[in-house]
Amino acid sequence: MRLNEQLVKRKEELTEAALIAEERIGKAPEGKLRISKSNGYVRFYNITAKGSKNGKYINSKAADLARQLAQKEYDTDKQLFG
Repeated sequence: MRLNEQLVKRKEELTEAALIAEERIGKAPEGKLRISKSNGYVRFYNITAKGSKNGKYINSKAADLARQLAQKEYDTDKQLFG
């Protein structure tokens, strides 16, 4: 495969990845994830108020919320470089 063909293929792959990330960002829950470690335990918080450092504690039953917020932050950061 020639270099030009490889570049075109890679551009298509990146464009598709960016569209998927944008879709996930649009469906993501509101807020940002804050992670803290205290007494050997890792705690996750959902920060919804702008400028706030505090947030609502995310318990283990809502671990999927923490995962979604982390994915949203990753996708958002990735968009800055796209």
